[in-house]
Amino acid sequence: MKLHTKKIIAREFLFLLGCCILTILTYLAIVGYSSILDYQIQQSSNHYTELRNEIQLLNEPLKKKSLVRNQFYERYKSLFAVDQYESSDEFWNKNLKSLNNSDSLAHYWNYKWTQKQIEKLNELGFYNWLDFKSFINKNLFTKSDAENLKIIRKKKAQRKRISPKLADLYKEKDELSEKEIYHKTKLTFITLILIAFPVRYILIFSVWSIKTLKK
Repeated sequence: MKLHTKKIIAREFLFLLGCCILTILTYLAIVGYSSILDYQIQQSSNHYTELRNEIQLLNEPLKKKSLVRNQFYERYKSLFAVDQYESSDEFWNKNLKSLNNSDSLAHYWNYKWTQKQIEKLNELGFYNWLDFKSFINKNLFTKSDAENLKIIRKKKAQRKRISPKLADLYKEKDELSEKEIYHKTKLTFITLILIAFPVRYILIFSVWSIKTLKK
């Protein structure tokens, strides 16, 4: 075999080897990127779950307190025909809170409220003004509750920002299934082979033809 022929074969083999190496590198890059996506999904999912659990933990006592407030308001409204308040919160903030913050609760209980009103309060489970005051104190929203509400809103905003990001990550991950990775790798190899051989030959012969015609 002539040396020139050997060089041609060696050159073509190196082109083929280069195509194989680039294909392997492409495959490793895609698999590596897929692993990065897995890590990002795991991190984002963990953060989302942590935020959800923290929100639930902070919100639980507030929900219980709100339930008690609403139930009391409905019972109080049915017994006392209260209709000047638009909501339970307005009733608690404008009526019970102001009543509790002053020394007037004992005065109202002992001197101002009628016996019939006291009996209705007894029906609600309060047999003296101290019981009623204790109940109000226990179920008024405190500064700590207000701070927790701010924290809950902040964490909900963080969770809201994570949701679309997580959805995009899952969508991108779905596009990198094992079948899709195989398809992309195969397409890369075919493209490289086409460029390295048929396309390269066409370019070489095109240049050769042009040079020949110019002679």
